[in-house]
Amino acid sequence: MFDFLTYTAIQNALVAGSLAAVIAAIAGYFLVVRGMTFTAHALPNVGFAGAAGAVVLGLEPLVGLLAFSISAAIVIGLLGKQLRARDIAVGVIMAFTLGLGVLFISLYHGYAERVYSILCSVHWIRLWPNRVGYLYVS
Repeated sequence: MFDFLTYTAIQNALVAGSLAAVIAAIAGYFLVVRGMTFTAHALPNVGFAGAAGAVVLGLEPLVGLLAFSISAAIVIGLLGKQLRARDIAVGVIMAFTLGLGVLFISLYHGYAERVYSILCSVHWIRLWPNRVGYLYVS
């Protein structure tokens, strides 16, 4: 009955899913308590623009995703000292970067599979033993 647990891919998926659940629960608690759920929603959308820009430049999409997300988080933190001002800053930055992402995708003349997977929340990570830790960097 539990023969499927002998497969390495299943074991890695269970480990990665369990780690993701614990991390998401802890992060989600603090996001709700601090009133930053809109920011948490916006940062992956900002990351899409970074990944698209990186693909246009011939870089790894993860590099652009991290660069744009970290930069946007810093800008949001600097612009929005109060809760209301932060939400306005988040909305403006999210709309601007989504527009940049569409621009970057239109400039790219290939099929940006990895960028589209970021936009649609389908990660390209395969759960091989040497990649389980890589899942949490992104």
